[in-house]
Amino acid sequence: MDLKKAQDTLLKIQRLNKIILEYSEGIPAAKLAEELDGERKLMLKYIKDLYVSFSGEILTPPATKPVPGKRKLIPKKMEKKEIPLEIKTPPKEKKEPAKPKLVPKKELPKPPEPKPELPKPKSKPAPEPPVVKKDPPKPKPKPTPPPPKPQTVISGFNKKYNELFNIEEAKDIASKLNQTPLKTLKRMAINDRLLYTNELFGKDANAFSETIDTLNQLNSLDRARQFLEQKIMDKYDWADEEKMKHARDFVVFIRRRYL
Repeated sequence: MDLKKAQDTLLKIQRLNKIILEYSEGIPAAKLAEELDGERKLMLKYIKDLYVSFSGEILTPPATKPVPGKRKLIPKKMEKKEIPLEIKTPPKEKKEPAKPKLVPKKELPKPPEPKPELPKPKSKPAPEPPVVKKDPPKPKPKPTPPPPKPQTVISGFNKKYNELFNIEEAKDIASKLNQTPLKTLKRMAINDRLLYTNELFGKDANAFSETIDTLNQLNSLDRARQFLEQKIMDKYDWADEEKMKHARDFVVFIRRRYL
């Protein structure tokens, strides 16, 4: 019995079960079965691994045994009998070559002589219309550009995390979809939960869930940043270059809660 492997598998089952319970809040059962099909298969795999760790047996599907008393009927091949066919061809009649008919040559008519062209009478030029002088069009006044929006200066925050919170306006369709408002942060996809838990929270699922609950209760992005800088970012070293991309994606997601 591999006790260490069984303990690791049991921890995986507990983490996955907790994520599924959090995600399934307020979702109908019919829709939940479709969305969590991959998680269901993953849970079955963990359960099989746990069984193998305790028993040492390898689960294999049972072999199907033939049912006694039944025989497979093999159809006999039909023998093909060839019947000789006698084809009688009628004798070919000899045809005499047709004699060419003599066609008398017809004389072509002579082309008519061209008639002399008469000079065309000269038409008088049409009088030119009087020129009416028009005043040049007045140039349209250029629209005055709107005054630039005042930039909110964030004070009291750690400057090394400014790059995470400087989010540009969306230009393409994909970026605009990532900036639609959210009523709750618990509607995060399962894959994103696992990614952020492993990369930004040191594989601590409890710390991740508590952070999401706290951010859901805050009413502005500044309050959220203040909480993350004081409790999370320095603790899990989000300023590391390898974690900056995932940290920025996480900030873009939670920002939708405060739009």
